[in-house]
Amino acid sequence: MVRPFWMGTDRPLKVGLVMQPPLGEGGPRRFERLSIREKTIEHLRRGQ
Repeated sequence: MVRPFWMGTDRPLKVGLVMQPPLGEGGPRRFERLSIREKTIEHLRRGQ
């Protein structure tokens, strides 16, 4: 799930990732092949 939002600032931002299990305590998780890029999406719901 992605939670898009806008932060009106010219200062550098720190970005973090978390995993949340649907039930229980969960277990170890690993992120692979992750990339972050700055891109403006005109139609957020369509992903375009």
